[in-house]
Amino acid sequence: MNSPDDRKTDSAHSTLMRTGLLNERGAPEQDAMAALSRVYAALFYETLWDSFEDAERLSDFLAPLMETQRNMEYREAFSLVCDAYEALFQPVPEPVRMMYGHADLETAFAAGFVRRLAEFCETA
Repeated sequence: MNSPDDRKTDSAHSTLMRTGLLNERGAPEQDAMAALSRVYAALFYETLWDSFEDAERLSDFLAPLMETQRNMEYREAFSLVCDAYEALFQPVPEPVRMMYGHADLETAFAAGFVRRLAEFCETA
């Protein structure tokens, strides 16, 4: 008989597969991750401009996150993305929260999110 912890792990994995974030092999679904990271980066970008009055303060806020892109430290970036939502008094979106603990998903999401966010900031 499976323990409650085993059922939670199986349930989380099954949920990630049903949402299309994981493919049948258990790897991140690249098209879904690209779309999700773009959507949430765009929405986050809009929240940033609503939260900061000047570009210098915004740049200071984003500096640690942008540094992860330069260093390709996307596991760290995932944590910083979640921390940034909380610093802005915004809940971490449910699809993003579901990725906690799944290193491949965290990395794929954060890489796309940070890349898109940097693109949006460059064109501002």
